[in-house]
Amino acid sequence: KVGVGGSLRDGVRGRVAAPSSAPTALGECRATLRSLDPARWPFYPGGAWQQFAEWSGLDDQAEEEEEQNWSSYGHYDNSDRFDGDDDELSAAKARAIERLQRRPAPFIINSDFSVSGMLHEAEKQHQQGATDAAFIADHVPRSAAYPSHALRLRTMMAAYRSGRTFGILENKLLTHSVLTNLSIPALPVLYGAFAYTPLGEWPVYSRDALTDALRAYGLGPRVPFVVKPASDGTNYGILIMEPSRWQRENWTEQLVVRHVERFLLKPGSSWGQWYEQRGVVVEPMYTHGAAATRQWPHGIAEMNALVQHGAPTHMRVMQIPKRPGSGCFDVRLHANGSFACLPTSNCPEPMEVCKNYSLSLSSLLPLVQGYSRRLVNFFGADWIRLDFFAGHPTRGWQVNEVSYPSHHTYPADYRERWTSAYADDRMLQVDGDCVSRAILERIGVDLKTFDSMCFLCRPSPPLPPPAPPQPPYPPAPPPAPPAPPPPPLSPPVKPVVLQQGGAGVVPVLRSPQQTRDALMNGVPYVR
Repeated sequence: KVGVGGSLRDGVRGRVAAPSSAPTALGECRATLRSLDPARWPFYPGGAWQQFAEWSGLDDQAEEEEEQNWSSYGHYDNSDRFDGDDDELSAAKARAIERLQRRPAPFIINSDFSVSGMLHEAEKQHQQGATDAAFIADHVPRSAAYPSHALRLRTMMAAYRSGRTFGILENKLLTHSVLTNLSIPALPVLYGAFAYTPLGEWPVYSRDALTDALRAYGLGPRVPFVVKPASDGTNYGILIMEPSRWQRENWTEQLVVRHVERFLLKPGSSWGQWYEQRGVVVEPMYTHGAAATRQWPHGIAEMNALVQHGAPTHMRVMQIPKRPGSGCFDVRLHANGSFACLPTSNCPEPMEVCKNYSLSLSSLLPLVQGYSRRLVNFFGADWIRLDFFAGHPTRGWQVNEVSYPSHHTYPADYRERWTSAYADDRMLQVDGDCVSRAILERIGVDLKTFDSMCFLCRPSPPLPPPAPPQPPYPPAPPPAPPAPPPPPLSPPVKPVVLQQGGAGVVPVLRSPQQTRDALMNGVPYVR
């Protein structure tokens, strides 16, 4: 679909304008509200996801990172310190006790996000020393402390593969429809389509429509653009194209089509997500049109905000476009709008860049808090990552994508906060099927089509009809009659004796040469 998302927006500055009635998971599915099910495990409709996935995804990679003792927070000390005097310390303790006594309202979680049963079993196995080797192999990394980075990813990937809600949340086209519905500014989509069926405002993929969009916007020779899969992650299938690269590498519209169809129509599933809706997204490059003075580290950046139970708690700030050695840094976000720079081992000079970063993060935090709260309440997500661009002089603040597991290795206290919410009655749940049906209805997607035409659950294309039966072969001809016996041998011919000049005996000639000699000499012979 060409031009979905409208013209390039100016973004929102200063405050968050809420829609007249922002929908929530609780508001849509209040009738299904109940206590958190402590034994809930994600149910995978296909049986075993390993039968469908090309690779295991983020969870195995996380275990390798932990076994190699690698972490972007390997040198981070997250212990709380207090440097004031005794009176200030006593006052701080009193305020902390007062906060504990004020019981917060429970968080309403969509049951598709709930991994309570897996966490309960993982904790029990960890306390027992994880003696069950099969459980260790499938769920709990051997070398990890509870709750580990790999445990978080494995449990979240189980939910990601199974729940219908994640077929919406992890799809860039459907999420774009959700963001528009919630009045959250998003990066425009210049062309978007699904591989197998139209869903909501998005049509079925067409080569002609894709090339028409490239020509209409001058993408490639004159205007930079980005192509990405609608459902895959970890930068798989992404094409970042600038005019200089287009000319240097002799790109054409046909090569862009070939790139798109390689990931759009490939035969296998990358991660084994049951409700994957495979599609293609073409977007403008956010940095296009900005002066060099607004480039990194003077403002323009992509920011990945971690939102836990409706509150942004962490953010990674990254240079764009991303290249090897690109700059980045991490910050811890506080509820009062302040932040603290964090040491990050896989970013060049992160503390120095963070302190000198020219874009005011404090002015961005109210936007992040308002929009993330609206999104979380709509999906009922206890953990979500909101990726957005900021710093462009005319485009403003625009969401890039929304995701769930996130491969960033957050500090241990973030994981503890996530798991501890399952350990008490701080959460209530609403039915995930109800929430996903309400979301699909709000963005105009037919539930039956969504459930029956996703990549793994769609019916296979009909096989060609079987070939008609072959006519029976005719019976073999009877064997030929035996050959007649050979004729009897003729009796030997008596030699003819020719006489010449009264001579008696005539020689018998046995070779052609003897015959020729006899004829030349006039000698009588027997042949």
